[in-house]
Amino acid sequence: MPDEQNMSAGRALFDRMCARLPAEVCASLTPLQLEGLAAALVQPAAEHLVDNRVSVRWLRKHYYVRLLIGHERRSLTRVMRERHLKLGPSIVLLGLAIWLMVSVGLVALFALLYFVKSAYGMDIFDVDPFLKACVFG
Repeated sequence: MPDEQNMSAGRALFDRMCARLPAEVCASLTPLQLEGLAAALVQPAAEHLVDNRVSVRWLRKHYYVRLLIGHERRSLTRVMRERHLKLGPSIVLLGLAIWLMVSVGLVALFALLYFVKSAYGMDIFDVDPFLKACVFG
């Protein structure tokens, strides 16, 4: 049996649907038909083991992140079909993002170490002055 929140959401969806219908169509429906349509628009509450939603404000806009954990209800063929459709671009983007973050992190780390070394006036490698002059000009 649908809960109270789903009933109100279904009723709001039903009201929006009736507002878009021509007035004569809505008027021609019997109360039993209207009640049946309203009941059909109520979606059953999905039961998940974990269902967390967190609102985040970023760049003057609000976003939400939702974590759902529960039993897989889709068929195996559908899961495999969707995985093949989404897996390729996702892996490429993930690999690119990881490579970019590691590269930027390493550059920042080396820059930080160079500035610390320069601030303390340290030479990390004891190099023969002649060799240093040849290599570094």
